[in-house]
Amino acid sequence: MAIYEYRCKQCENRFDLMRRVAERDKPAVCPACGSRRTARAVVQAFAVMSGAKPDAAGGEGESEDFLDGHGHDHDHGLGLDDDDFDL
Repeated sequence: MAIYEYRCKQCENRFDLMRRVAERDKPAVCPACGSRRTARAVVQAFAVMSGAKPDAAGGEGESEDFLDGHGHDHDHGLGLDDDDFDL
């Protein structure tokens, strides 16, 4: 089961429903006005990358993003040492 977003064509209300994939395109009853003139809203897909780190070479992130959890910084494979930075 998944959560889908629907839009009522009568009152423009947007609402979410948890439904089986096979039922996702069936009309749903609008909780605001009771209409069955509803359609599933098209939501753009997105991805979440676990463990993704900011790109230090590209200027992304804050200094704490590059600590290993023990207060030590690491080079993220960039081959940089503390001597490479003017602090």
